[in-house]
Amino acid sequence: MKKDFPEFPEYVVKKKLGEGGMASVYMAVQKKLNREVAIKVLDPLLLKDKQILKRFKKEAQTAVKLVHPYIITILDVGQEGDTHYIVMEYLEKTLRQHIKSPGKLPPGEALDIIKKIAEALSYAHSQGIIHRDIKPDNIMFGPGRKEPVLVDFGIARVLDLNTKLTMTGIRVGTPHYMSPEQCKGEKIDGRSDIYSLGVVLFELLTGSVPYKSETPLGLIYLHTQGPIPTLPEELKKYQPLIDAMMAKEKEERFKDGADVVKHVELLGNDKTPIESDDNNLALEYLSPPVRNKNKRLLIWSPLIIILLGAMIYIFINITQREKAVTPAQDKQQAGEVKEKSQQKPPSPPANQQKKTRDTQTIDTIKKKKSDQKTSKTKNNKKQTEQPLKPDKKLEEPNLIKEVKEKQEALSKKEPEKIEPEKINIKTVNFVNLPREVIADMSKKIKRIEISIQEKGIIIGGEIQLNLSVNENGHIQIKQFDDSRLRINREDKKEIMKELILKEIKQISFEPFKDKTGEPRQIVNWRKEYRLGTFRGIIILY
Repeated sequence: MKKDFPEFPEYVVKKKLGEGGMASVYMAVQKKLNREVAIKVLDPLLLKDKQILKRFKKEAQTAVKLVHPYIITILDVGQEGDTHYIVMEYLEKTLRQHIKSPGKLPPGEALDIIKKIAEALSYAHSQGIIHRDIKPDNIMFGPGRKEPVLVDFGIARVLDLNTKLTMTGIRVGTPHYMSPEQCKGEKIDGRSDIYSLGVVLFELLTGSVPYKSETPLGLIYLHTQGPIPTLPEELKKYQPLIDAMMAKEKEERFKDGADVVKHVELLGNDKTPIESDDNNLALEYLSPPVRNKNKRLLIWSPLIIILLGAMIYIFINITQREKAVTPAQDKQQAGEVKEKSQQKPPSPPANQQKKTRDTQTIDTIKKKKSDQKTSKTKNNKKQTEQPLKPDKKLEEPNLIKEVKEKQEALSKKEPEKIEPEKINIKTVNFVNLPREVIADMSKKIKRIEISIQEKGIIIGGEIQLNLSVNENGHIQIKQFDDSRLRINREDKKEIMKELILKEIKQISFEPFKDKTGEPRQIVNWRKEYRLGTFRGIIILY
């Protein structure tokens, strides 16, 4: 029996791998390089539908611009007669097939897969692309590869795309893995992919999806109204991670894949978030959205307020009573003291009266001398602000020493330091910026040309950057991945890297401010450049 396979000049089709709503996938061998590839072919019967053809081409364009270790690599896109096709790297099995035999995976292996796919999603979101169909069937493994690869961007949506390609009869997402906002048909962002990845994590840990129903409507209800699923007792360690990924409200979910990666790393190191140096991360992690607790707090709050009010009322009454009693007691005690003071002391014996008179005479002389000194002090009171000068008439060396010490202390006294006013700078994630701002910023650094002083240097490959923009609009480079950068002169690689980084750092924008006028800084701007050289110029595009 003749196999009905499509024919291509550069490829030999070996077998059919699968079939979907729009296309079929075949395993083939590329003749020139003798390597296995996967070819996705659009169903010829759908060519009349321009929207489907547009969707198929959009998938190719979307996937081509994503270059990441954990995202499938597109090798070629073409058309042979009426056959439209996409050539991709060949991947052997899906995550669904990987977990089918054991039923579930060890926590360490499950977290490793989730971490790598979260990295891929973080990168895709930074490029303005939402996958919208995260599930075990769209996570695959290549021959001899342990790393997971995210595939099938067939229903992915570009964030700044205004055209709607969703059509009746084409499923957007899979009901078991759809986010609540996806179920409701609301506007979605990258946090929808985080929810779906949380469902995948639950399935990897337990061997079962969190919600089950005989109808799609039942699943939609559970995703939107049902409680967050609970892990078995032996897996309670990972419950906060599930809570933060599968929160019903997207505002209570992780912002992006980078947050997921951080928390998975903490769990993988057997380190609780409270032991981490990142306090904000720990607070977010230890405060998952638990609606039942919030409801209990609302129920008990009126009773708590009443009890507090009663305690304050009792305290005030007791205080007032004490104040009312105290003046009377004070008057009584004062009267007793006055009576005792009015009583005449007993007269001394006759032999001591003479001594007493002599003592009183000496005391009177001393008192006169003291009064004279006091009057001099009062006269000099106006000159206290001037530095103290030792009085020549003072014969006591101790007093002179004391005056000198006071003079030295006044001369050494430093003026009070006025601390500069602290400016409250808000931090905004790049992917959370408005579409038009993302488009303008990306456009400004889309293409860069750098002149090379030395001849004979050829550069190729790619670089990946993690950028931020401070409150003054200046670009800062947080991470620079040059693992895919190729240069024919290895001894000049570091110099060329410094040249590229210097050029990128010189790019600046208008200072970012929010509606209230407070400064903002932008973080997590992931940018990738392909590099080439032409007539002594490095081109980043």
